[in-house]
Amino acid sequence: MKSKHHLRLLAYAAGFCLSLSTAIGAYIHSSFIAQFVGEQKVGLVYSVAAACSLIASWQGLRLLRRYGNVRSLIILGCGNFLALAGAVIFNQSVTGVGFIATHMVLSFLVAINLDVYLEELSDDRTTGRIRGLFLTANNLAWLCSPLLASQLTAKLGFQAVFLMAALALVPFLYIASRHLRDVVQRETEHLSLINGLKRVFDASNRDLRLILVIDFLLNFFYAVMIIYMPIYLHEHIGLAWTQIGLIFTIMLIPFVALDFLLGRLADLWLGEKELLTAGLIIASIASLFIPLFGATSLIPWALILLLSRIGAATIEAMKETYLFKHIDGRDANIVFISRNMYPAAYVLAPVIASSFLLFFDLRYIWFALGLVMLLGLPASLKLKDTK
Repeated sequence: MKSKHHLRLLAYAAGFCLSLSTAIGAYIHSSFIAQFVGEQKVGLVYSVAAACSLIASWQGLRLLRRYGNVRSLIILGCGNFLALAGAVIFNQSVTGVGFIATHMVLSFLVAINLDVYLEELSDDRTTGRIRGLFLTANNLAWLCSPLLASQLTAKLGFQAVFLMAALALVPFLYIASRHLRDVVQRETEHLSLINGLKRVFDASNRDLRLILVIDFLLNFFYAVMIIYMPIYLHEHIGLAWTQIGLIFTIMLIPFVALDFLLGRLADLWLGEKELLTAGLIIASIASLFIPLFGATSLIPWALILLLSRIGAATIEAMKETYLFKHIDGRDANIVFISRNMYPAAYVLAPVIASSFLLFFDLRYIWFALGLVMLLGLPASLKLKDTK
């Protein structure tokens, strides 16, 4: 029987493959979708996909209860592979947009199932290091993806990117089907949206509510950046896809370089509160400076976006560590609520951004994003530190 340590290593490898499949197309999906629906409406496709993810994630609890965690991973992973195969076949028509939206939903569902799996293998003493390593494995995939995706898009088109995303799921499915074993209990009738919300809004769980607010703001930041930054750089600034790919690769370095280090720092010396606050301030300042850049040179854009992700990586590592120190393997419903901050942000951010763009140029959306990130400061400062 495999030890928990061995199973964690396998979960890290599975997470890398899943993240590679998700990340390789993440920064080109909006440009692909815009071909068929236009720049103004591209956000609405993300909102619809995110709303479907919200609904499907809680319906997915039935899958977890009936089949267990590993079989659920396999079923959802196979569905994700088929969605990407459909996008490859129908990449020249609006049908391909539907398949990409389905891929977004299923990628999200697989990711939260993998989160539940890893949480059962964790304990509070090493949560920061475990989540840090998991994030590092996932973020290595994100680091590899933009440059690869931009080269494929420039030379072979969107179809090649979708094919590569599908192929990345093959080792994920192999690991899940051959090497993982269930550690999450099948008796999960307590898992429900109502039970999760009761736990969150219990008077004694103020810190849990505060960290979920920060979780939502971080995902709001990601949603605006992922949907609108590629369009902004390509269509408004005039950068080539190969330049954008290199910029995004540099931009994502902090997620690989900092996550494990910050998780260990939070475990051994500092609490999460101070680092969360610093991350929010850095992400806000970087966003506020983006509209001031108009040059088509690579270095200034790489530096300002690198700074934004230093802030985001710090927030991500600390909110993950803080959250998972306050829950255990019986709290899969809290994991589901946390992961639903992602689709909730993707429902609201495009709607708010689309409304904003009716009155303002796209460049000013970064000013607004910087101000939004400052809204997280009261929540971070009220947290009870773990140190």
